[in-house]
Amino acid sequence: MELKLYNHIKHRNMSRLHFSVLVLGCLLGAGLGTVGLSVAAAQAGAEPKSIRLGDVSTGTLTYPALDNFNFREGTLECWVKFAFDPNEYLPAKGYTGMLVLAGLNGDKGGLGVHYSAQDGAKEAVWFCSIGPKPKFHGFGISAGKNSKFDVWQHFALVWKGREMTAYLDGKESGKVVHNEFPHQGFGDVGAKPIFFGDQYNRSALMVMDDLRISNVARKPEELGATVGELKTDAFTTLLDPFEGDFEPDGEMETKPLAIMGGKGGLPSPQCRFVAGRFGKGLAFFNE
Repeated sequence: MELKLYNHIKHRNMSRLHFSVLVLGCLLGAGLGTVGLSVAAAQAGAEPKSIRLGDVSTGTLTYPALDNFNFREGTLECWVKFAFDPNEYLPAKGYTGMLVLAGLNGDKGGLGVHYSAQDGAKEAVWFCSIGPKPKFHGFGISAGKNSKFDVWQHFALVWKGREMTAYLDGKESGKVVHNEFPHQGFGDVGAKPIFFGDQYNRSALMVMDDLRISNVARKPEELGATVGELKTDAFTTLLDPFEGDFEPDGEMETKPLAIMGGKGGLPSPQCRFVAGRFGKGLAFFNE
């Protein structure tokens, strides 16, 4: 009788224990689920995460150079936002190329715009590389503070005669006077393209908006950093706001507001349309 009573009490206590554990598990599960939802919600509204260089394949964007670009006089400008944090790679251990913005070549020479850090440098800078030497001189462009991750910058390269000037956010940040006129030293652009992004699909973790090329050397007060969203005028040879609604495949063209040569730009499959500085923009990566 005592043994039966003991077993009954033991069974009842174990049942209570199992019930308590079950209730506690449900409460904890609900709590953890709530925490999980909270984390997900927090992540959804969290600050964008910096993408590591080399972790994501990047794309390119090309336009015909013929009729759109004049080496005698002109302006190339755009809004650009980094999807990587330059500070993660500084001070630089060896030369560190972080971004390729643009490139254009004639049949004798050409230019490229990059963002990089030299060996041991504590700051990364924009750099305009131009050749051949000694006809032309590459020049550095002061970039101010390195913390440019997820911040829109306005970049402009302006040239006339032998003089070339770079502007960041409307401020003069680099200047050079070449030994020869670019239109003579670079030669004919022919059917070659204006190239944006990295041809090796590595160093173009950026978003671009309001790309404009003009056949006049614009003054700082006429640049997008001052006037904001760009409009076409009599000097505009190309203006692309990237208001696309298709999935880039390297064959479908963008629809510029103005273009003198060709129908539009060709974004490669790595690209995608995202939120831009004004409306939509073009991301050169697809993560």
